[in-house]
Amino acid sequence: MKANGVYKTTNGGVDWQKANTDTINLLMGGATFSLNSDTCYFTNNHSLYKTVDGGASWTKSFNFTYEWYHDIDFVSANVGYISDGRFVFKTTDGGNTWEKVVALASYRLMELHFTDANHGWVSGEKGTVLKFTQ
Repeated sequence: MKANGVYKTTNGGVDWQKANTDTINLLMGGATFSLNSDTCYFTNNHSLYKTVDGGASWTKSFNFTYEWYHDIDFVSANVGYISDGRFVFKTTDGGNTWEKVVALASYRLMELHFTDANHGWVSGEKGTVLKFTQ
């Protein structure tokens, strides 16, 4: 991702093609996560977007509560997590619906990494580190 577009490669990084991002505000870009050559997620300060056609088109999958950096991690085609301020949300249907699984009273969360559908780590402000087990 760059300020002027989201780029993809189909040959290990030798060549890069710009994806169609006309409907996405790239100036407030955040994280990207690719499941395969067709399915990718992209966050900006306001929304989560998903493509299933290699970036030719994007659909909004989630509206964030907080204007903040949002991280995303998927452990399978269906199970994924996103950070949103003081919250972490989980999907079990490829991003169609999201359920709040972590809610902190304070301190915004930033990075998250999961080893499987029920175990992961989340970090945030002021040294916040959470071990997630479900």
